[in-house]
Amino acid sequence: SDDDLFSIALGIFHLQNRRRVALFVRRDPFGRFASCLVYLPRERMQFELARRIEGILTKAFEGTIAAYYPSLGDEPLARLHFIIKTPRGTPEALDFVALERKVESTTRSWKDRLAITLPAELGDERGSALTRKYADAFPAAYREDFDEVAAVGDIERIEQALETGKLTLELYRTDAALPHELRFKVFSPNTYVAPSVVLPILENLGLRVAGEVPYELEVPGAPNTFWLHDFSLVTEDEVAVNPSVIRDAFYEVFAKTWEKRADDDGFNKLVLHANLTARQVALLRAYAKYLRQIQVPFSEGYMQATLRKNPMVTCALVELFC
Repeated sequence: SDDDLFSIALGIFHLQNRRRVALFVRRDPFGRFASCLVYLPRERMQFELARRIEGILTKAFEGTIAAYYPSLGDEPLARLHFIIKTPRGTPEALDFVALERKVESTTRSWKDRLAITLPAELGDERGSALTRKYADAFPAAYREDFDEVAAVGDIERIEQALETGKLTLELYRTDAALPHELRFKVFSPNTYVAPSVVLPILENLGLRVAGEVPYELEVPGAPNTFWLHDFSLVTEDEVAVNPSVIRDAFYEVFAKTWEKRADDDGFNKLVLHANLTARQVALLRAYAKYLRQIQVPFSEGYMQATLRKNPMVTCALVELFC
């Protein structure tokens, strides 16, 4: 209708003064199709982005793409024209404002989403300051592997590592992981953390490294290149582990072993297998060494394995003598 044409034309005209993502929809009067014009800043235009927008529109209209006409010229805005076939008719109760917001959200870059998420999570003042600091700090590989929500937590740990000059750690599990699978991030403010150094420590904690991805970050103000290592782990004998239960003890034992303030041996596996703290592990290690001094015939390795295979007895020993 004339009214629809006037409204769409006027909306497109106003985009010249305010460049933004916009959606204009024209429904077929007989419900056979919907014609959707999407305008977006030219620098955001990518093939994969067009496919994501296509998926949003086809789902909203419960149809399939009949035709697609992209237009990318010298103008500041690119235009995507989708013709969506709707065999069951176009939905009547569709919220076009909400649909436009959804399309706009998917066109945001990772950096744009980080600039929104940091102030929302950490407050305007601190979030804005960290946005300026970390806007270009993360490499492309990191942005592909982690979303902006994960980046907020990582930024806080990076800040802690820069402040203390020591490693900061994060033990976690992804949503799709099995009960015996874990992920472990190591944030290093000073140097690259060689896997050959970390692997023995993790193995003595009862974990096997299935993979490792290093990310090199350029953090403004940092004296050295900042390294973030993400390890994929599986537990020994596929023992199910709750990260929230063992996290604090795990961090303490790993840090003390890394700093050579604790022995790097099989007793550390009791953190995972018996939920013991670093102090409790040290106690049992001391008892084992005293037993060896009085010539008990069992080796330390045998005692470590016995304690690990009998966690209830191990916990009872700790409770009795602590």
